[in-house]
Amino acid sequence: MESWVWAAALIALAWFVFLRRDGAPTERGSDARPAIPDLIKWAKSKASNLEPTEKAEVDRAVQERKRLEGEARQATVADVEASKAIRQKIARANKIVAEAGLGKDLADLWEMVRPWPSWAKRQTGWEAPDGFSEIAGSENSAIEDSVSQWSWGGRRYELRYVRKQSFSPDPDWNPRDIHLSVDGEEVAVLNYDQAYHDYGSSLRHIGVDALTVGPWMADIVRMVGRLRQEQEARYRKSTADLDAEKAARLNL
Repeated sequence: MESWVWAAALIALAWFVFLRRDGAPTERGSDARPAIPDLIKWAKSKASNLEPTEKAEVDRAVQERKRLEGEARQATVADVEASKAIRQKIARANKIVAEAGLGKDLADLWEMVRPWPSWAKRQTGWEAPDGFSEIAGSENSAIEDSVSQWSWGGRRYELRYVRKQSFSPDPDWNPRDIHLSVDGEEVAVLNYDQAYHDYGSSLRHIGVDALTVGPWMADIVRMVGRLRQEQEARYRKSTADLDAEKAARLNL
């Protein structure tokens, strides 16, 4: 309460001094009472009580602050636009992979070619499927960080399966990458989650880390299609052979 009393007294004193000063601003000539906005403006100008050099430096600081704030706003706008362009590019890459079906095809292709290097080294008489040759690569017991290489259609292909470190508290989150190289040039890196089941495991495509669009995309589709056809043909033959053996034992 005491502070308000002092404030009121100071305002009254300022008003009195203002009215007594010659040339104080008025609304309608020298005899009229001064306008309240003019009084406030006059009081503020007198209250600052700055020397010209001090006022110049204060103005310089204010202008510098305004300049820096303007630069910060421009930088923010530029960052937002750059981030927007980046997100659009990532979205376009994901759309290309999704529409071409490469997420599933690369995962299926890896499951098909993963054991080839060990089969080529250990299994006598094993032959690569028709059209595939020069099998090479490596595979460890955990099926992690493995590589499978082969030649097909005059090009050299390599699939590399990489286990990534998981920082998620979810124990079922198992990030993996599949890297595809054609003739020594990496053309795709796709992200997966390795899901484990009672009957095995599966790769679920979740993203794209690198992509170079090219003819290799159609080659992957053709390779996977041919290998699937051979798998289905082997399954049909195996089923037919079992049925034939069973029928041979039926005395009907």
